[in-house]
Amino acid sequence: MGRGGENALLKNNSPGDRINNSIKVNENNNAVDGEKAKETAMGPLARKLRARFPDWYALADEFTLYHQNSFNVFLHMVTTPAGIWAALALITKAAHTLDAKTLNSPNSVPFVLIMLYNAILKQKLPKDLWVMNSMVMFALGTAAAVAQAEYSFLALGVTLTVSYFGQDVAHWLTGEKTYDSTYMTADARAANGSASSSFASKFMEHTVYLMPLVLHSAYHCPEPILLSWMVPRNYVVFAKLTSTDEKSHLKRIRDWALAQNPRLDATTHWWFERPNGAQVGVENQGYEVSPEVKESFEEIMKGDTVMGMFTKRFDMTSYEIAQVRGMNELYVAGPPLTNNSDKVFESSHVDGPYRIFPFCYLFRCMLATTGNSQIRTNFNFVTTYPENTTKYTLADGDVVGFDFNREIHYIDNDPDPKRVNKDPRVNLKLHYVVYPKCMRPFGKLLAFLTTRYNVNARNLFLNTIRPKTWRHKFNAKYVVLWTTEAVYRIEQFASWSNVAYVALASLLPRLLLGASSSYPCFVALTSFVHYIMYISVYYLRDDVSYGSFKRDVMFFKVIAYCHLVSQFASAVMANVATTGHPVLSYAMMAVGYGLASSAAMALGVDRTYFGSELGHYPPKWITAFPYSLKIPHPMIVGGIIGLSGFQIYAPFRLAIPWLIPAHIAFYMLHMLQEHFDIIAPKSRGIGKTAASASVTGEKKVA
Repeated sequence: MGRGGENALLKNNSPGDRINNSIKVNENNNAVDGEKAKETAMGPLARKLRARFPDWYALADEFTLYHQNSFNVFLHMVTTPAGIWAALALITKAAHTLDAKTLNSPNSVPFVLIMLYNAILKQKLPKDLWVMNSMVMFALGTAAAVAQAEYSFLALGVTLTVSYFGQDVAHWLTGEKTYDSTYMTADARAANGSASSSFASKFMEHTVYLMPLVLHSAYHCPEPILLSWMVPRNYVVFAKLTSTDEKSHLKRIRDWALAQNPRLDATTHWWFERPNGAQVGVENQGYEVSPEVKESFEEIMKGDTVMGMFTKRFDMTSYEIAQVRGMNELYVAGPPLTNNSDKVFESSHVDGPYRIFPFCYLFRCMLATTGNSQIRTNFNFVTTYPENTTKYTLADGDVVGFDFNREIHYIDNDPDPKRVNKDPRVNLKLHYVVYPKCMRPFGKLLAFLTTRYNVNARNLFLNTIRPKTWRHKFNAKYVVLWTTEAVYRIEQFASWSNVAYVALASLLPRLLLGASSSYPCFVALTSFVHYIMYISVYYLRDDVSYGSFKRDVMFFKVIAYCHLVSQFASAVMANVATTGHPVLSYAMMAVGYGLASSAAMALGVDRTYFGSELGHYPPKWITAFPYSLKIPHPMIVGGIIGLSGFQIYAPFRLAIPWLIPAHIAFYMLHMLQEHFDIIAPKSRGIGKTAASASVTGEKKVA
């Protein structure tokens, strides 16, 4: 799920729907039309493979065209192996029911079929793909032979049926056309250039090549499945309105707002469409804009510039965009007072509370219609070198969009005393919800809930702009400011989404397995998240929210080590009276984590967490200890030594025997990724890669 097509069509939802003008985007049929050209451009090897296997690549290109959505491909990676496993298990079970004199070794039947299948494909697939497909098939055959006795014919038949139709469900959920729809009828085959082929031949070809086709699609998916979901993305988008029509609409809005004679000692707000329950305050607060201004609003909201921010950022084969009109507003900003809730915007904050909607985003777009040289909008976690924030001084058609419910931000004054605004700022707030097509109900629910929250927050805000009663003064000084600060701190150090994940990982195993058996599952779900994020971010690199990445991996690393330390301490306390303290374990932990900590101190926090690899910091030679010892990857080596200190203590090892081996396996996997510079082709050139970060003598590039 990431960048994609840019052709959008504006469609209206049903009357009364608060999410109007849903922006539906045609399937990006050009996304894979250039697949052959893309692979050819990779070099002579790709051209050689295409020349050697033209029939395979023609089929693969055609199939991949209908499998661009990473979630769709992920579901196929589940349903296809499950269906093959069920079919092989049915064959094995049927062989076991035959007379032993007829079949002396029934478990061999699926393997004979797999060997014949692999032999047929040997000359029809590229070698690497053939080897991968063969390994998958033999693994499924082994699993079928082992498990067939545990399942009835009915259970296996149901599994096969669910897996078969599950692929159609995957396409329905993600809005992608199915490949078999291109050959189901004679007209479809003719339209697809396969008029000479019969349905039976196309269906047989599809069936025989299904597993390698799914593997090929997974490798060539625009966003790698699973890995792309683990990358904290940068969802701050920016554009500038420059066309003559856009400028005339901005002028109409600006002139109307200033003609209302707004007070300049506080902000004045008008709704685009006043939602139900919104209060109307004094001095123009809370009324709707005029019909003429509303018309200009409409043109800007659906214009190519604003919509282009989203169509460039999101893959429109997977996502839909809809306006959230009940949140849109126009405001004029004057100097803040000391004691009102305008102060909340000068401290770091998050606008909305609904963070636990995975893959769904409610964007607020701040659009400036006037000049501005003083007020900056700052985003804490979108790091750029050498500063730790991204700063926007929005003026004259600048528009910046950000996640209303997740992005930490604040406003401040430019430190240059010469940069002072003499005129009021007239700004628009535009809102859009972006959600996967398969999660449309959740996207609309997010828009509804956020709209209602915004109305209630605006009502409170109106009463605290110029507080008069003691209750309004209390709300301005404590409720608004203190609540905002508390919510921000949790988002800054932990993230509400991460907290929700940990809570869910604890609760679900308890409900499904019972309290006594749930802890190992909880440990498994929360101990390795940071490793997966390391691997994913190192591999993809583009559009990473660097501050969010550092926060998330630190949070889950703390969780992982809380598990380790608590289990180790419990084991020591339970056995110290009989076996004494595990001195060797203590020594290995001290040496290992001392080495890893020294390496981290030498690099610094930001370079430890891929600051150079992601392009936020320039390369730098590191000569301090422990790099002076010429130890390769001292941070990882130290971590493995420390983890081994846990593992050699038998009481700890017996409690959860797989825990430390799994930690070390993830460490080794990431070390190999760094050593061999395994990153996405599109990410090459971003930052300083590990392979180019050569170690010469005592020096290390970080």
